[in-house]
Amino acid sequence: AGMQVDAMRMRGYCADALKDNVAATRYYQWALQLATSSGDSVREAQVRLGLGATLHRTGDTAKAGQHLEEALRLGTVAEDEGVIAAASGNLGKVQMGQGEHALAAANFTRAFHLREKNLDLRGCAVQAINVGGSASLAGNDAEAEEWYRKALAFSRDAEARDMTAAALRSLVNHLAGATFQTPPITEDMIAEAEVDAEAGRELERKLGEAGALRVELERTLTEMGFSGQNGECPVALEKFGPKEPVVVLECFHIVGREAWAGLVKRLNEEGEPLKCPLCRHGVVDPTSVAPRVAAI
Repeated sequence: AGMQVDAMRMRGYCADALKDNVAATRYYQWALQLATSSGDSVREAQVRLGLGATLHRTGDTAKAGQHLEEALRLGTVAEDEGVIAAASGNLGKVQMGQGEHALAAANFTRAFHLREKNLDLRGCAVQAINVGGSASLAGNDAEAEEWYRKALAFSRDAEARDMTAAALRSLVNHLAGATFQTPPITEDMIAEAEVDAEAGRELERKLGEAGALRVELERTLTEMGFSGQNGECPVALEKFGPKEPVVVLECFHIVGREAWAGLVKRLNEEGEPLKCPLCRHGVVDPTSVAPRVAAI
């Protein structure tokens, strides 16, 4: 029975990799029937992990959450840290999408510490980005920045360029104000900074570091084989200034914050879907670029 469960689960995993959600769901459900009938709680937890993740991608968050919570319970009973970490991370994704930022952060943090305990540097980077995203969406800017920095450090230690790029994207957007909760840097903020010395220093720090990290992000993306932008905004068709606020889109193309705001306004007025001006990749949120949940 165990081999049959593993075979069906692997078929579900392969279908999942091919983005065939219907087939993946079917295989996982068959595997779940076999696992529950045989009383194999560890295999049942592993199957529920895959099924929950697939259902989440199809938008069935209620059932996804149920399967992931049960996987977490079974993993806890079995003291299987791998299952606990994976279930916590995936459950955090569901909760983040439902606006349950505190619960999501708790699950992401649990997953982070388990990955850290097992010296999984890449896994630590993934979960640190997720915790940072939850903190940012909850309006905890200082905590978000701390976790994004952790993600960048773990990514560099793991020598994982893709995760380094993801961490840089999150940190650049955070410092430049490209999140749901943090407003973009405006003329009013700049005027305030000119009067308030402390606010001025903080703004200078954020913009200066964001500019340096943007340069590192572009270099990292070039090393990964992405065609570079040569430090130029694709909308304004001008070179980025060293401290110019930017937005790093989900496709990793970079747009000046002011040019981005103008593009959003124009496309919204025309009723057109918002897409990257370079690759035409759709942008999920039409008004901003929130921290994205990283892949497990």
